[in-house]
Amino acid sequence: DITSGLKKPKQVKRERRALTEQEATAVKEVNLNPMDRFLVDLLYQFGLRPAEAFALDKRSFDRKKRTLTINKSLAHKGEVPYIKSTKTGVTRVLPVPDSFWSKIPKAETLYFFVSGDGQLLTRAQMQRCKDRIIEAINVQMGGNDRIKVTDMTMYTFRHNKATQLYYMQGNVSLKAK
Repeated sequence: DITSGLKKPKQVKRERRALTEQEATAVKEVNLNPMDRFLVDLLYQFGLRPAEAFALDKRSFDRKKRTLTINKSLAHKGEVPYIKSTKTGVTRVLPVPDSFWSKIPKAETLYFFVSGDGQLLTRAQMQRCKDRIIEAINVQMGGNDRIKVTDMTMYTFRHNKATQLYYMQGNVSLKAK
């Protein structure tokens, strides 16, 4: 092996950052199909991990208490999807603003994000959904399939929400207790 003894460079982590003003405008204005729009609105409003959003079901929203409970995540063994606890194992209960209730679609199945046959999304289906959304935002910002004008990911929404909370509430811990 000619590479034995060589030190491999460390993989550089992407910078955790909030949305730029241009990205935030594009996110609000981009034309998406109803379920992609719901996913983007969830990520933007609540700062969920994408796998948590993909695992939401009708029971996650409590209209009486006006809350959203996050206690599960969509995972995969190979391509087989299954529901597991959140990354940290902590249940979060978030207040749902009045303006968000009209954005929640009527789900024909228990889970909001399912394939055409009503099953949980496979890893490949999740990735296509995420790619489709990021590409639409890129195009909204003036890019195309060869020119990427944004390096945002689905996690950028989470970092954006954490940044908003930090500046709204001051220097507080954003970790669940």
